[in-house]
Amino acid sequence: MPIREVVSCNLCRSNIYKPLYVKRYFDGIYQVVKCESCGLVYMNPRFTEEKNKDFYDDKYYYFSEIENRISATEAINHFKILRNYADGGRLLDIGCARGFFLKAANQNGWQVRGVDISDYACEFAKEQFGLNVSLGNLEDIKFPEEHFDAITLWNVLEHLRDPRKTLKRVKKLLKNGGVLFIKIPNINSIYYRLYRRYWLGFNPFHLYYFSFKTIKEMLEQLGFEAVRLDTEIVDLLSKEGLWNRGLKTPLAEMLDTLGLKDKIEKRWVKKKFIKPEKANFRQIDLESLFLPRSKLINLINHPINRLINGFKMGDHLLVIAKKLD
Repeated sequence: MPIREVVSCNLCRSNIYKPLYVKRYFDGIYQVVKCESCGLVYMNPRFTEEKNKDFYDDKYYYFSEIENRISATEAINHFKILRNYADGGRLLDIGCARGFFLKAANQNGWQVRGVDISDYACEFAKEQFGLNVSLGNLEDIKFPEEHFDAITLWNVLEHLRDPRKTLKRVKKLLKNGGVLFIKIPNINSIYYRLYRRYWLGFNPFHLYYFSFKTIKEMLEQLGFEAVRLDTEIVDLLSKEGLWNRGLKTPLAEMLDTLGLKDKIEKRWVKKKFIKPEKANFRQIDLESLFLPRSKLINLINHPINRLINGFKMGDHLLVIAKKLD
C-alpha cells in the first residue's frame, strides 16, 4: 500500500510547482513545494490519508500540549478573540482536539459542538468535559445548514487534506453574517525567514503553509470577507522564540544525522523519569541556556513584537472573516 500521494495546488488547481525542501521525518521523507501560479506552499507528494491518521494518537497530543501550550490558558485566549466578534449562540470548533476551547466557550454560555479525527482526543473531550464532539472529518458529519453563529479552526487548516473543500462546507453551515475564525502558521514569519528549511512549521502534520495573500484569496473566492488579518508573535528574545521556535528543530535534525538523537532522548528520559514511549526530542527543555523572563526582557521584547507584527511577520496568522449574504 502506498504511503504517499501527489496532489494539485489547493488554491488554483495548478500542477506546476517549484520544489523548496525535502524533509525527513518518522519513517519517511516528504517534499515542500511552492505553486508557480498562485504562490501557495504545500506538501507534495504527501502522506496518504491512512498514513496521516496514524500520526494523531495520544502521543501527538501529549507532545503538542508541552510544545505549543495547548491548555486551558490558550483556550481562554482564543475565547477572548471570539467574544470580540460574536455575542453568543451556536459554535462549531473544527479540529477541537481535547476540547479545552469548547469547554471555555460552553462555560460562557455558548452552545458548542466539536469535530476531530482523533479517537483519543474525542474520548478525552467527552469523558473529561462532557462535551458534544463527533469523530471524523467535517464532510462526513451531518449538521444543519446555516446553523452556526461562529465556526473556529484554531491551528487546524494547515492539517486538512482539502482546506478549500472544508471552507466551502463551513460557509454552508454558517448563518448569514456568521463569523469564521482561523489561526494558522505564517509562512512569511520571522522564524521562517531565520530558519528556512528548519522552520518549526515544516512537519508531517502540516500539509499547507499559508501567507496572508493565499488565505485571503481562498476566502474571497469562497464568499467570505476578511474583517481582520493580523499576526501573533512568540517573543523573539525568549526560550519560546529562540529555542522552541528556532534552534531546537535544526539541532534535532543535526543530531539525528549524526546518529546521536536517540541517545540523548534516552538519557533525558532517564533523568526526567518519564515513560520511554512518551519521549521525544521536542520535549527537551534547555531553559538554562536562555534569558529568563523578566520585566527587562519583556520590555525589550515589546517593541520588537510590535515591529514584527507591523510587517505581518508574526509566528501565526489570525484571520477573522464573515460570510457574505
